[in-house]
Amino acid sequence: MGVSAVVRPINVFDAAQRLHVTPSTIRVWGTRYKARKVGIVDRKLYFDMLDLAVIRWLIVNEIPVPPTPEERDRIRAELTISRVSLNTS
Repeated sequence: MGVSAVVRPINVFDAAQRLHVTPSTIRVWGTRYKARKVGIVDRKLYFDMLDLAVIRWLIVNEIPVPPTPEERDRIRAELTISRVSLNTS
């Protein structure tokens, strides 16, 4: 799974609510950006919340979204390291 093996499963509707977008937007991200799908339970599609959060952050900050979850994992790791570095200075 690349840089990070951490996956936080969340269904489309809960993800939409947490990220302040519509459920259809989450589904579009699943197709357009190949958001990491975790699976289907009781006919509900689950994505990785961390991957969706990075996608949203990139879009809001007008940064091109990398085509794979692994590339977004690296971005998330860099952001996490930067945030920790800023907090310890």
